[in-house]
Amino acid sequence: MLRGGPDARKERAREAVQTGFVALAAALVLVFHARRLRDLVGEVGFEQGSAKRPYVFYLYATCFVSVVTALASGSLAAYALVRVIAPGLMTSGAVSAERKEGLVGLVTNGWLTAAAALMFATHWKRTRQPGLSFPGAQSDG
Repeated sequence: MLRGGPDARKERAREAVQTGFVALAAALVLVFHARRLRDLVGEVGFEQGSAKRPYVFYLYATCFVSVVTALASGSLAAYALVRVIAPGLMTSGAVSAERKEGLVGLVTNGWLTAAAALMFATHWKRTRQPGLSFPGAQSDG
């Protein structure tokens, strides 16, 4: 649970605004690179060119990181769910505070798990596009 006086609240608000600006900058960079990537993949000869290997590596690396993220945040979300359902089971203390902290953990880790799962599904689907498998690689679809 978030505690503190007015100074602590101002500090959290300042950090939230800074995080928002970083997220906005990251989104702009992502949009730029996604457009460039679409152009690159659409070029004639991409499948035989040298740009294919780093792109496929990026896809698989992103899949790996998203799976690790989903596993970690999913287990934390499950723990938070237990804290919400049975607050006195994990710790001794105020049941109300335990339930609130569990709810905060459930929401934040649940969103992170969902975002990681979506990222994995999106990138895994791209690895299955025709022409992106390496010679000798098995394709399941």
